[in-house]
Amino acid sequence: MNIKQEDLVRFWTWCGFDAHAFPQEFSLDLIYQYAVPRLQDKGYSITLIAYERNEFGAGIFDEVHDVSMTEINRCDSPTEALFNAIMKVIENEQSNK
Repeated sequence: MNIKQEDLVRFWTWCGFDAHAFPQEFSLDLIYQYAVPRLQDKGYSITLIAYERNEFGAGIFDEVHDVSMTEINRCDSPTEALFNAIMKVIENEQSNK
């Protein structure tokens, strides 16, 4: 999984970390530990899908407004799928400010 440093900083600051003091490793466990609770606090639900041939997808939905916040795109790992979906939510939130 190849993540741009600027996207990683945006992700971790959205999760509540200082822009210079966030976890250096990146894993599905850390996403579930920090990002998923934040999504749930904001009223989102998450769907993680396993397809055939080791492909994964993730979707995030606004439970309050019953709207899909992301498209479900296929990725090589569940970490990448969930990260991409969360980044779309972050981008949407930041563009609506």
